[in-house]
Amino acid sequence: MSAKARDRLLYLISPIALLLVWELLLRNGFGDRRFIPAPSDIALRFWQLALNGELLAHTFATVVRAAAGFVIGVVPAIAIGLAMAMWRPMEIYLYDWWPLRRRQRILKKLSHMPVEVRKQK
Repeated sequence: MSAKARDRLLYLISPIALLLVWELLLRNGFGDRRFIPAPSDIALRFWQLALNGELLAHTFATVVRAAAGFVIGVVPAIAIGLAMAMWRPMEIYLYDWWPLRRRQRILKKLSHMPVEVRKQK
């Protein structure tokens, strides 16, 4: 068996072995299933939620919230970017005001400060 094939086999077996050890430990009383559910409990609950449609509904709600957050962030960013591109005073004001730019200026000044390293006695 080549080293590449062995590595691929290890990549496949490692997560499966981890899940088996996790399951066996919980079945033998190590840990509390209320706080750390077994992989079989998770798979069973996933299957139940998928069959009754609840998983799809919650997944849809999550995707809608993520898309709304993306839009809430992107629309003002595009508007500010266009304003900076089309109007020079806005670019001058925002470029110097922008927190990341301000931090860059401070770090640039700090990077040119002399540093003295002393040996401790």
